[in-house]
Amino acid sequence: MQHFIFLSLVSAAAAAYFYFAPPRNLAGLLGIREKKPAAEPFWKLKQKTAFLSNLAFFEKYAKKAIQRGTTISAEKIAFLTLTASFTAFAGGMALFRLWWLAVVLAAAVFVFVPRAVLNFESIRMEKIIDEQLPSVIFTLISSIKAGSTLLGAIKTAGEDHGYPLGSELLIVYESVKHGEDLNSALEKMARRLGDHDAVRRLVLSINIAANTGGSIISMLDAVSKMVSERNYAREMARSFSTQGLISAAALSIVPIASLFALNEAMPGAVSEFFYGSVQGKLVLFFCFCLIMLGWLSIYYMLQKNLKV
Repeated sequence: MQHFIFLSLVSAAAAAYFYFAPPRNLAGLLGIREKKPAAEPFWKLKQKTAFLSNLAFFEKYAKKAIQRGTTISAEKIAFLTLTASFTAFAGGMALFRLWWLAVVLAAAVFVFVPRAVLNFESIRMEKIIDEQLPSVIFTLISSIKAGSTLLGAIKTAGEDHGYPLGSELLIVYESVKHGEDLNSALEKMARRLGDHDAVRRLVLSINIAANTGGSIISMLDAVSKMVSERNYAREMARSFSTQGLISAAALSIVPIASLFALNEAMPGAVSEFFYGSVQGKLVLFFCFCLIMLGWLSIYYMLQKNLKV
């Protein structure tokens, strides 16, 4: 059992490291020697993980990510999914000591992880856009007040801000300079960003002002206030949800701690009850599923509804 626990911990640590570590650290860890610094993370190295992108299951989620305005490769999704599934299998073998329960747990993780990664990346992109948008609108308003044209203001805002809004505004500027209609270029930008609600409002305001001659400054100011109020509401929801998360963590840890305490007080009692028969292992698996179901419910409420 100790070996399965060790393997599950190592797999979880490896997945976290490959997900968050800088590419240069990854290349050094894997012994990859390149003449120039690595420009892509580990999961984008085609010579290492190209076979993973051929799986239609992961490619489907990569395409969905593009539709939601974010970019996440099929290799990255495959790497995280397979690592999480192996971790779940090793942890299931260590906890339940039944191979078919471990397989069921690993299969559930295999199905859930791609969706979780996709939702995490899309929500993270929405948060970045919401944080950038007030500053972008302020730059647009300041440039227009200073006497710049609308296209010049878009170029200034693009140069002053980074990815994603800055680079997308520069794409709009270059497209218009090469003859494309401003409305069409802005519509394409909104689609590339996943039809984000605030971006869609920004595009609509600019298009209305450009076509009808309305006050673009007042329209942009209204969009900026709307985004700021929504960001404030999101921060309030995050602060109020912290207490619930702490309570959920405590309720998840207390049963496990109680089992360890009972096993210390009565050595072998827990092992005899849970691991002495298949029924005991099923009870343990059912309790584990209830805890996971509670966390999934919390995840759904926070990420899908509140997006915090």
